[in-house]
Amino acid sequence: MSLPGIADPGKETMASTRILIASAALLAACTLSCAAAVAADQPQAGASGGEQPVARVNGVDIVQREFERNWRFFMQRSGIPDGLAEASGKIEEFRKQVLERLVDEELLFQDAKRKNLLVGKDVVDAELAKAKAQFATPEAYQEALAKDQLTEELLRSLFGRNLSIQALVEKEIAARITLSDAEVHEFYLANPAAFEMPEQVRARHILVEVGETDDAQARQAKRLKAEGLLAQLKSGTSFEDLARAASDCPSAPQGGDLGFFQRGQMVPAFEEAAFSLKPGELSGVVETPFGYHLIRVEERREAGKVPEAEAAPQIREHLQSRKTEAAVQERIKALREGATIELLMKP
Repeated sequence: MSLPGIADPGKETMASTRILIASAALLAACTLSCAAAVAADQPQAGASGGEQPVARVNGVDIVQREFERNWRFFMQRSGIPDGLAEASGKIEEFRKQVLERLVDEELLFQDAKRKNLLVGKDVVDAELAKAKAQFATPEAYQEALAKDQLTEELLRSLFGRNLSIQALVEKEIAARITLSDAEVHEFYLANPAAFEMPEQVRARHILVEVGETDDAQARQAKRLKAEGLLAQLKSGTSFEDLARAASDCPSAPQGGDLGFFQRGQMVPAFEEAAFSLKPGELSGVVETPFGYHLIRVEERREAGKVPEAEAAPQIREHLQSRKTEAAVQERIKALREGATIELLMKP
């Protein structure tokens, strides 16, 4: 179920909190890293190799390379074209945000260390294995490391820091948050528009794909193929089996099942055909820019309001996320009040 406005609670959390619950994917570790020091098991990273510290948090240096790595990621995620931030006069503000975020993350890591919540080598090894599994070959993994100016040793350190901060948030902050049924109910009543569900259909299809370079003769041959498949369906051949055997769509292994979709999510000709069918009905040959389709509607959902019982788990997740974010901010505020923080770089 996807509800407008609360479909992705994580979008509402700030960058530091998202880092605390970052996935094990390598790119997440590389670009969402909250590393302020190089190694999770060292009290101070230092400015080795001539690298200058950009900030110092309770005596621990945040070095230039970590700032630059996070700055590059910030710019990539923001979508701001090269030079536009500087031209708009916002670059100083943006760079200060990145630096302050690194300070917050270092404070959280130090807090995790004080609470004896640093994760062990086995946990880091497991996450590193998951990261490597994201890549087709060892060479692709090494290329990704090089692209982000990382070594596996540094990546392991970043995982250790991220996962330790995650442990802090989960065990010391999120676990202490309470959420009542009354709060869930109040949110449901206060946000009626978020729970309006548009008309939806669940459909299967078989695609005979047409390429951009196909000439008229090739297109005609493919249409005849689609008509032949339609005849098989009308004679009783299983739609799912035929989709697995003959469809050019990635949905073929699922018997052509596209799941539920609403208007505006498919190309117009496909959408018009699908929404005109009743459950169990089969379309004729439908032409779209992708090729020729045969469509069968499995289910329909009329427009209406999502029942509270169905929406409650997602509401609870959303409210938990908001409360966790607020609690993390309170923890950072308290840590800052008791910390010695030096900003050594002019943004």
